Amino acid sequence: MALSKIDGTNFIAPTIPVASGGTGSATLAGAGIATTNGITEYDMWRLTTGFTDTAIITSNLERCDTSFEKIGTGMSESSGIFTFPSTGKWEVRFTATAKNKTSTGERNYVGDIQFTTDDASYSNVASSSNNIGYYGSSINNWQTTSAFVFLDITDLSNMKIKFKVSCNGNSSNVETIGSSTDNNTYMTFIKIGDT
Repeated sequence: MALSKIDGTNFIAPTIPVASGGTGSATLAGAGIATTNGITEYDMWRLTTGFTDTAIITSNLERCDTSFEKIGTGMSESSGIFTFPSTGKWEVRFTATAKNKTSTGERNYVGDIQFTTDDASYSNVASSSNNIGYYGSSINNWQTTSAFVFLDITDLSNMKIKFKVSCNGNSSNVETIGSSTDNNTYMTFIKIGDT
């Protein structure tokens, strides 16, 4: 078929079809889907200095600055509590890396994402764990665990998030790894669409 016979109107200004009898939007933005290259908010933070023992991460956090630039406004952080810049459907990921500092005993290492809807009471909304072995006389064996959750953020004042690491079994021998140049323990925030 000759190109002159093809109606190119919908190639230039396409519309989103709506089911018979339904209602909807003729644009992606109107349908509540992120439209700036598919993503309107993308941010990544990391732990810059490692620590030993079970703890909520409250300090030594920075926005990643190694070949990275956030999209949009980005998250706000204060004493380990993260505030969202806009309402919407958000994916949050927490990747934590730790090492066993001794040559004996396995350690079960856990990373938790904690969420509040009232800016006061936090509860776990996602957890992930991994065993850190010792393998004979080898020490400083590293393992990584990663948890993620989808959240519908509707209240910017009260819906916030923070992160915790813990270890089952002699946690004083487990060090959560941090770095200011490398993503070892880090958090990723992606706005998928509107609420």
